[in-house]
Amino acid sequence: MRQVVFFVPVFVSILFICGCDTKKQDQVVADQLVTDARESQSEFDTKVREQLDSGEGISPDIEHVDQIADMIEQAAANSSSDQSQVLLDQAETLRKVQAIVTPYQTAMEELTKLGGLDPTTINELEQFDRRIELVEELGRLNEIMDENLPALIRKLDQDAGADEIELKIDLIKQIRQTDRESFQSMNGYLLILQQLWGQYGIDTDGSIMFSPDVEDELIQKFNVFADHIQKMTAEQARLQRVLIDLDSP
Repeated sequence: MRQVVFFVPVFVSILFICGCDTKKQDQVVADQLVTDARESQSEFDTKVREQLDSGEGISPDIEHVDQIADMIEQAAANSSSDQSQVLLDQAETLRKVQAIVTPYQTAMEELTKLGGLDPTTINELEQFDRRIELVEELGRLNEIMDENLPALIRKLDQDAGADEIELKIDLIKQIRQTDRESFQSMNGYLLILQQLWGQYGIDTDGSIMFSPDVEDELIQKFNVFADHIQKMTAEQARLQRVLIDLDSP
């Protein structure tokens, strides 16, 4: 049997780091709620940094978006009419972000629970079908996010400078590109394993070992997919760190 590249467990990415830039509030209650929203975002950023440093990928958890939107809506209720509208607009934008992101999160969670691309979690040929469906669905949802998130980010970061906003959007689009390429390679990776079902095994170190009768060209193609997924994993982690650091004090 011949050894090929060992695949790292599927990398799960967050979508972006949203900012809660709002106008200063006169009311003490509203001021505190906006501060709480910013602290919630800061805690989320810290959690993401820890996940990136662990090398295990980022959990697709966007519950903080809903929590921040709630805080902003509460702040709006304690603000003057003009200030209230600004805050309500931000809360509405956050809800729109959540509506776009949630289907992606749901699909990624299901893929992760199934075992992602880990071949040791695939015991029957039929188990490939749902994973391939999910990878294709994630690719479609990624395109929806890539198309819609930039305009929403501009609304959320109205107090930031134009250059800073465009830098964030560029980073977010680069992250979406890493997902785009990852899903394409993940699809190819799974299709080859599905095609070669029964012609490979898993070594004690987790390496995939193909039977001698498997064509070298097909193994090389598989290795290209596996290598590219790992490359995109590392690149996305780098981009996520840069994006988080932009919002750091």
